[in-house]
Amino acid sequence: MRGVTRRTVVASALMGSLAFGPTSTHAQTNNLVDLGVATGYGVNNSGQVALDVGVYSNGTITPLPAVPGGSTPASALAINASGEVAGSAIPPSANGPYPIAYISGSLINIFAAQFVGTAAMDDGASTAINSSGTVIGWYFAENEIPGAPTIGFTYSNGVETDNFVPCSATSTTNCSGQGASGEWPYGINDSGEVTGSVSYLTEPVICGFADAFIFSGTSWTDLGPGAGYAINASGQVTGTLTTIIGSPAEDTCQTTGTTAFLYTGGTTTSLGTLPGGKNSTGYAVNVTGQVVGSSDFTGSSSTHAFFYNGVMTDLNALIGSSDPLQPFVTLTSAVGINDSRLVLANGVDSRTNLAHAYLLQAPYIQLAPMALSFGTEAVGGATQPQSVVVTNGGTTAISLGAISANSNFSLRANSCSASLASSAQCMISVAFTPHVAGALTGGLTIPSAGTNYVVALSGGAPVTTTISASASTATVGTSITITWGAAAGSACTGQSSSATSPWSGSIAMSGSKALTDTAAETVTYSINCTAAGTPAVSATTTVVWTSPRVTATLSASPTSITAGQSTTLTWTSSNATTCSGTGGASGDNWAGTKATSGSQTVTEPFVPANPSVTLTFGITCASKTSGLSGSASANVVDNRPSAAKSGGGGAFDSLSLVLLMSGAALASVRRRPALQYRIR
Repeated sequence: MRGVTRRTVVASALMGSLAFGPTSTHAQTNNLVDLGVATGYGVNNSGQVALDVGVYSNGTITPLPAVPGGSTPASALAINASGEVAGSAIPPSANGPYPIAYISGSLINIFAAQFVGTAAMDDGASTAINSSGTVIGWYFAENEIPGAPTIGFTYSNGVETDNFVPCSATSTTNCSGQGASGEWPYGINDSGEVTGSVSYLTEPVICGFADAFIFSGTSWTDLGPGAGYAINASGQVTGTLTTIIGSPAEDTCQTTGTTAFLYTGGTTTSLGTLPGGKNSTGYAVNVTGQVVGSSDFTGSSSTHAFFYNGVMTDLNALIGSSDPLQPFVTLTSAVGINDSRLVLANGVDSRTNLAHAYLLQAPYIQLAPMALSFGTEAVGGATQPQSVVVTNGGTTAISLGAISANSNFSLRANSCSASLASSAQCMISVAFTPHVAGALTGGLTIPSAGTNYVVALSGGAPVTTTISASASTATVGTSITITWGAAAGSACTGQSSSATSPWSGSIAMSGSKALTDTAAETVTYSINCTAAGTPAVSATTTVVWTSPRVTATLSASPTSITAGQSTTLTWTSSNATTCSGTGGASGDNWAGTKATSGSQTVTEPFVPANPSVTLTFGITCASKTSGLSGSASANVVDNRPSAAKSGGGGAFDSLSLVLLMSGAALASVRRRPALQYRIR
């Protein structure tokens, strides 16, 4: 850090030796005002410019005087509202430039009294001056205090104070709280707040990087590795911050780039880079927080000047196409901006390859408001439009490209044409028309001069869900259909109160699915849907699952028999686990446990007293799971055998046959004695 700073100041002082006399620059009606071969450092609200070759004011550059005994005019590195200057000059017999101030027409060598004789500064510079004439800067006092760090100072009303880094030749324990190795204050506002770079504030220096800081009298604010270069009246700071990866202890530090930043009220915002760039730096900030600086970009190792007001714009794109300098000038860095958006930039003229300083009154778009919030609206709906007013705050007309709003937002009206005159206004209205659910953001894009100005848009589309069942009751083993739907953009899951239900896990936003259950129970099916940034929403439906009915059938064949004959009983059941036979007659073996389906032949030995009797056979089947049962019955007519008939040789029934056979046997017994007798 020390070497880089020293080289910058030395180069500035050497360019001051070009000994410009009063030089008139021709104010132009186009954008660029060429200040000649010079390096610019700052511009005040009166349009006066601090240059290494003097002070520019109203078309004239006036060199600063040299310090007494010196021959080289001092360089102006900063300028306040009154045209007073802070800078550096090369005194006679000096090792490097000394800090100076140019106040009330007098050049002040701030350290003339301190460093005399053998005590000489190595180098130093005054880097900023506020409206009360308070000057800040730094010096390297190695000849005075061997091994001392670079020291920051304040100069006011003839008194110089080393009030940033209170170090001594033997102790650095109090330097900025931890033992500083150097401090470079770069910017001061009218409240006396200072920004700059220090090694280090509250921790050992990280990988060799100093930290950007804000100093407010007694308190320090550490902004991280980098440097603060400018601070405005409200305490906003711009500069550059470095992103570091790796471990300092292991000496594996790497950086992913340095980017310009804007610090506002405790919040640090990275300004990014020009397209494709990796590094950028903010050098100046005006009262409204607009920043200018430099950035690299795609395909180039050089830099372009930028202007930032919510979006980073390549300052070269804002040079008017009719400007005769436009084909030849490339603005490489912007180092100053006043409250009227007059920009001081340094660049190169390709015709001579010489560095020039330029003033540019940039065309400027003001957008009011810079953000629109639409509240909530259902997916597929549309809110009432809200409007954005576009104002050309510059002094020349600006071109406008095709204005657009991205997805979920729609243009409703647009009075802006392809060109907007100086100080003119146009209006654009936008509605929130969400296509998906969630907390949605977007932008109203207004292209101008190669830059897209964007109004932030936001709104919320709530998640909506529905779910229904094709029936509120269903029998176990049968199926129902669950139908559901959710707002587009939702992520949904299904849940069920039944542990065995297949309704669970991630599901589509809408659809239908056939479901069944294996147990009698009341089941609640739910759908739970979410979308980014919005609360989850659920919907439910309930189905009562009932056990299936137990049924039984029984049939007999034949259904009419004679005592002693057989009949076949056939039965079936559904949803049963056990069956039992009932009824019939004694001795037919029908009653008792049965399979859940089958057939059985039964013989009925029963001889009815009457001509016939109806025997009832029953089957009862039950389910051990549900406790339900069903039964069926079948009737069989059991007929008594017929009696023997006289004459005609009719057939005998079984009883007659038994009686007849019994009589024949008796007759045989009675005849035997006679037969025996005859034989004798």
